[in-house]
Amino acid sequence: MQKVYIIEDDEGITQQMRQALEKWHFAVSSVADFEAIDTEVRQCQPNIIVMDITLPYFDGFFWTQKIRTFSQVPIIFCFCS
Repeated sequence: MQKVYIIEDDEGITQQMRQALEKWHFAVSSVADFEAIDTEVRQCQPNIIVMDITLPYFDGFFWTQKIRTFSQVPIIFCFCS
């Protein structure tokens, strides 16, 4: 089963994405700690990440740079509002 990791601070949007992806049999995880996204990605080892640009503490570009130091997982940026 393919793993999708959602990095989105709006819980409503996260739940909508989760429902849509799980309908197609993806395993879906989402961020729990917006100050430790890189640690969570390491633990999850997703096949793809959906990344919001505007996040609490640090933006999606910052976290992409951190993730790129240890992974080449595909990252899809979204600007959800």
